[in-house]
Amino acid sequence: MQNISKVRNIVTTILLLSIIFSIVLFSYLYNNLLSYNIENANNNLQLIFFVFFIGNFIFSGILMIYLYNSMTKWSIEEKVLQRSYSEANAQISRMEAEKKENSISENTFKVSFEEFIKNFDECKDLNDISKKIFLEISKIIELTSAVFYIYDKISETYVPNSYYAILLEEISSFKVGEGLNGQVAKNKKEIVLFSLEEKYFNIVSGLGTAQPSCLAIFPILIDKNIEGVVEMSSFVAFTDEEIEFFKVLFSRLSKFKNIEVV
Repeated sequence: MQNISKVRNIVTTILLLSIIFSIVLFSYLYNNLLSYNIENANNNLQLIFFVFFIGNFIFSGILMIYLYNSMTKWSIEEKVLQRSYSEANAQISRMEAEKKENSISENTFKVSFEEFIKNFDECKDLNDISKKIFLEISKIIELTSAVFYIYDKISETYVPNSYYAILLEEISSFKVGEGLNGQVAKNKKEIVLFSLEEKYFNIVSGLGTAQPSCLAIFPILIDKNIEGVVEMSSFVAFTDEEIEFFKVLFSRLSKFKNIEVV
């Protein structure tokens, strides 16, 4: 930017001096032209100089206008380029900061998950895990209510095997495709709702009965079959990291193949 400004000033100064010089010569030749004598050979020379400097004057003016426009264009292009570089650098800085933050979150997640999963080393089957998992989850995540369903092959129904902060009589069994839980079992994919328009089920707490603000339902896939469904709710919306934590956690349960319904 500064270099262009210096060049512009130099070129402009040179052109102005050229124009001033041409004007001075033009004035001089014009005064001599008033006494022009066609028979005098010197007058022919003066006429040649006159035409030359007039042409030089016009050329200098055109050149100055052209260079000035060019300099203005270069200046605008440089400003745009500098702005692009600034935005690109800012974007790179943001990406590096986000990458660093995500890296820290991932490392924290792995450490906490490995520590968390050790709590189930003594569990022999999915039945044992279902009775312990919500207690452990509630220690690290604000969990308001939860139900662990296990598939009953005889009735072909998912029945509640363990539950947290909810009355058993308020829990209903379901078949594949019935309600949100049934859709999770059918599609083998989790459902997370961040805004519940209607009361889904009663949550019993020290404050009485209240409606949750977030609901998450996860499938338990074992040997390509949905052997269980986990339903959890909270007054506070689950974060993306917590949801990812749940997905990994429940996918790890697939190693427990001895299913018992109690």
